[in-house]
Amino acid sequence: MFASQTEGELKVTHILKEKFPRATAVKVTDISGGCGALYEIQIESEEFKEKRTVQQHQMVNQALKEVLNPSRLLSRNPSL
Repeated sequence: MFASQTEGELKVTHILKEKFPRATAVKVTDISGGCGALYEIQIESEEFKEKRTVQQHQMVNQALKEVLNPSRLLSRNPSL
């Protein structure tokens, strides 16, 4: 965990670690200047193995649907 993470980044990171317990890396970055309007998300997990990019994005959006509007997510590099 980075000391400079915003409250929103910490919240999203926590949720993703709960939803993807086998993830070896989860990185959430607020790319909206700290206001929480847009996040870049990177996840490395076996759960994404052999999934197409759109399926990976759907998995992340589904995990966060109750806390974030999917239009606020920029999910990049979910991978093995």
